[in-house]
Amino acid sequence: MKIKIPKTIAFSLISPLTFACNFETGEIEQFVRLKSKDTGFNTYWSATKEPNKFFELPDGTGLNIKIIPATSDKYKEMLEGPTSLAFIPELVKIEIEATSLHGESEKHSSWGGVSSIQEYSQIGTAGIELVLLKQGCAAEHY
Repeated sequence: MKIKIPKTIAFSLISPLTFACNFETGEIEQFVRLKSKDTGFNTYWSATKEPNKFFELPDGTGLNIKIIPATSDKYKEMLEGPTSLAFIPELVKIEIEATSLHGESEKHSSWGGVSSIQEYSQIGTAGIELVLLKQGCAAEHY
């Protein structure tokens, strides 16, 4: 016996992080989940819609996070560099500025895959984790 679940119910049960695909337009979105490892702070957003986002962690640390898609120059650099690769994953640049309660500011910059987990143990009291997710969309054909 097959059980059919209406699409509206099925899609309402799926968080935006489950599929980084806009179900209405087919646009592929870059989603980011931010988790503070010690405080239970957990949030997510679309970096496609908001590439620059500010958060304040429960320990008072202010975070300004930028997720920037790689340019063709970055891919060219990687393809032609000393450790040239035949294939390169889709990348984003991750820039984080962390400001403590005392006004001290630290900047972190790195590259990561569009679907990857990035950990920063030196931010906040016990570190943060960014989960990046960007997947393709498929259309149903009958």
